[in-house]
Amino acid sequence: MKLYIKGLIIYQTVRIAKHLFPRMLLGVDFLATSKATVTYRTGNGTLSLYDDVINLPMHSQSDEINCVTVPRTLCIPAFTEAYLTVNCPKHVNNTTVLLENVQRPTSIIVAKALTSCKDNKTICRVLNANPYVIRLKQGFKLAKIAHLDTTASIHECKKTETTELQEHTEIYVPETEVDDFHKSYGFQIKLTLPEDRRFEVLRVLYRYKSVFARDLTKVQECTGPPLKLDLHTDRKMFRRQYRLNDADKVEVTRQIQAMQHANVIEPSDSSYYNSPTYLVAKKNGSKRVVIDLRGISNLVIPKLVQLPQIEELLDEITAKKFTIFSVMDIFSAFYNIPLSEESRDLTTFTTPNGLILRYRRCPFGLNNSGSQLNLILGNVFSDKSRFHSLACYGDDLAIYSSDWKSHLQQLALTLRTLQGARLSCNPHKTEIGASEVQYLCYRLSGDSVRMTKKRIQVINDIQALKNFKALQRLLGMLQYFKKTNTIFFKEYASYALSVKGRRHVLLDRAMPK
Repeated sequence: MKLYIKGLIIYQTVRIAKHLFPRMLLGVDFLATSKATVTYRTGNGTLSLYDDVINLPMHSQSDEINCVTVPRTLCIPAFTEAYLTVNCPKHVNNTTVLLENVQRPTSIIVAKALTSCKDNKTICRVLNANPYVIRLKQGFKLAKIAHLDTTASIHECKKTETTELQEHTEIYVPETEVDDFHKSYGFQIKLTLPEDRRFEVLRVLYRYKSVFARDLTKVQECTGPPLKLDLHTDRKMFRRQYRLNDADKVEVTRQIQAMQHANVIEPSDSSYYNSPTYLVAKKNGSKRVVIDLRGISNLVIPKLVQLPQIEELLDEITAKKFTIFSVMDIFSAFYNIPLSEESRDLTTFTTPNGLILRYRRCPFGLNNSGSQLNLILGNVFSDKSRFHSLACYGDDLAIYSSDWKSHLQQLALTLRTLQGARLSCNPHKTEIGASEVQYLCYRLSGDSVRMTKKRIQVINDIQALKNFKALQRLLGMLQYFKKTNTIFFKEYASYALSVKGRRHVLLDRAMPK
């Protein structure tokens, strides 16, 4: 037979066995002829053939590539049998596998059972026969995938309600571990919060820490429908790349490599569409890479999704004088949403070094990305009987309550729902247990809705008006904040405009307080 090893073809005489696991064994005669060398310096080692011409990684049956792992930290009570949803390797997805105990000392017993893998997940039956609670950390290798030829018989296992591991199972985490978790993730928890409440909320956040992404590689594709782009014309759109200086080329290449590593973009072979790339400055002085998709947006039929009225949201929040607030923000919100296969070529762009790529997930700057995000979040949090203390506008979430217990329950429900939908939040923009928060450019508290300091500073820095357009802009801004039910200005004098030829005279200037 022919053996294909990294492009090398080797002719080898083999002996066939009816039942063999692994499927193939390399004998001493083959290893000697091939001048094989086994090295254990890194990981599980490597096998080199023909004086290091070919190097192959070696894996044991207990490696992560052959095991199912725990998706999040779980606690199993004493003397309890449970069914756990676990992550399985991609190469066994949409197949039936046999799970059994990993060959190492462990305090948990895994049932040797046949199970189906779907969407890289499967069910594992476990037993805690100990008189104490067992905590399984995220990524723990729970069971290995065994070969079906080792099984003599298979019996059906019926799932019962009593063996379910309930979602509300409490997870005890030591205070030192909780503090380390808080420091590494950087949540904004108010210092005025009592110590016992601080540990309560940190344990809830720890339990659902898979929801929080600290970098782009942790952002998953959500379970919502992928975005499909419909065109109203067959016209193509190809624009040449903008000219960039050497420093910008290096920065664009670095950020694009990070996006490719995070599985946000992929190689493309499209020759009909291309959008240019450039950099925009951020507030902190750094630069962000942007793909100019305005040409593609002109070809795409816009999808209309109704957004909630900001005034109605504010009225709902302030009506009952809530005293406890928490806010969260979806991490790189559009990158959570998959892009349909037939629509990806439309987002093709070229890097400064000539590499042609396209988006796998919704890009920023595309006209329908925001609509798809609002559609998915609207469906996720549509049940107002459950999410009675949650406001969602775009990628901003706000939780408000009058008492701590209900606030903690609503927070846990929100995180559990985000985890089920595979949506990621930004831990640095997560503020918990505050009496006043900034939400939708307003400062919300139990007794008022106020303008943010940034808005007040803009009004304080108003220069003398020089033309009619400047007056219109000022009046539009002030009229927007002049509510009938919310007083943003202590005194608001009317404007009177007298037109004399080309001169515009401003009378009774408003005095914002």
